[in-house]
Amino acid sequence: MAQRESQSRRFSMALSNVLADVSELVRQEMRLAWAEISQQLKRDAQGAVSKAIAIALLYLALMLLAEAAVFAIWSAGLAAHYSCLIAAGAAFFIALIAYAFGRGLSREKSAAMRSMRQIKEDINTVREKLS
Repeated sequence: MAQRESQSRRFSMALSNVLADVSELVRQEMRLAWAEISQQLKRDAQGAVSKAIAIALLYLALMLLAEAAVFAIWSAGLAAHYSCLIAAGAAFFIALIAYAFGRGLSREKSAAMRSMRQIKEDINTVREKLS
């Protein structure tokens, strides 16, 4: 009986040690995951700031290019208001092309999302049939 009690006590201690180790491992994994997430968030924030600066500078460059186009057309002999209209029309046309291109890309992406959703539904259906 004493031997059984001793084995039970050793088993309890071993189980307690294993549970403590598992608990510590889970805590360490949580700390690691938190550190990785915060590092990724910092990188994403830095990337967003860089992109915002790039967009602001691109906007400035486009405005200067439009102004240069207006002056070039004006120096060719057209009136200033016609030069502005021509440059604005060209910018509008380029914007329409860019919008159409972007819209086409977004449709392709949504088609990919629909395909992924359909594949997941198919997998779930197969699992249900096999169960």
